[in-house]
Amino acid sequence: NLVIKVLSISNIIICGSIEQKKNLLRYNQSIIVIPDFVISEVLHTKDNFKLVNNQKINFLWEGFSGGLQKIAKDLFKLMAKIDKKILLNIVTDPHTYLIGDRYIKINTEKYLMKMSKKYRIEVKFWSWSKNNLNRAIECSDLGIILIPQENKIMQNKPENKLVLLSSFNLPVLVSSTPSYKRYIYDSGGKKLYDLSTNLKKSNIENLCSKESVRAFMAKCMYNYAIKEYSEEKILSKWRKMLKSFLI
Repeated sequence: NLVIKVLSISNIIICGSIEQKKNLLRYNQSIIVIPDFVISEVLHTKDNFKLVNNQKINFLWEGFSGGLQKIAKDLFKLMAKIDKKILLNIVTDPHTYLIGDRYIKINTEKYLMKMSKKYRIEVKFWSWSKNNLNRAIECSDLGIILIPQENKIMQNKPENKLVLLSSFNLPVLVSSTPSYKRYIYDSGGKKLYDLSTNLKKSNIENLCSKESVRAFMAKCMYNYAIKEYSEEKILSKWRKMLKSFLI
């Protein structure tokens, strides 16, 4: 396998999370964790946790359309279970590929409108851009990140998306992958973990109803993101790594 050979002969491997490092140690012992810097996408942060619209709960999903296509049915089914009027803000690519990232190209907005009609969930599509992401955050009460349990690649991804949404001071519901679980425990302990990874109908409806709980979630995640994933902290890791080659 060419990939394994490259990993084995590399002087150093840089990866994005502790979990990835653990998986790579079988191929190489010289591994450094340097997270991606994602909070540069943030132009403003949420400054209060009242519902954007008292008549409905506004959720946000953000990511590549390939990721959306993998979880779309689960996402809409989950939204349909909630006994509240829902609007789902989706920030993603204008086109979706049903096979890989290049085959059977469809219009993402039309695809979402079909899902909206099927599951009776109101959807607002936002074509991905930094400005549109920030505008969609302003229109959202809760973020949501679903990761399919059977998809090993997605399960092993670093915590980038959670860091990004946390940086907007947005409370987020997530699947409990290894990297997300670590991030949430480090930022708010068991209380935060029990709130943010519980995707049962009763917990989601509780979050929709309680401003103080949403505020607690957002503040814990936001404070951790800006402390541990700041530009200076990430740059210092790069400087330390590069300096080691000059000694």
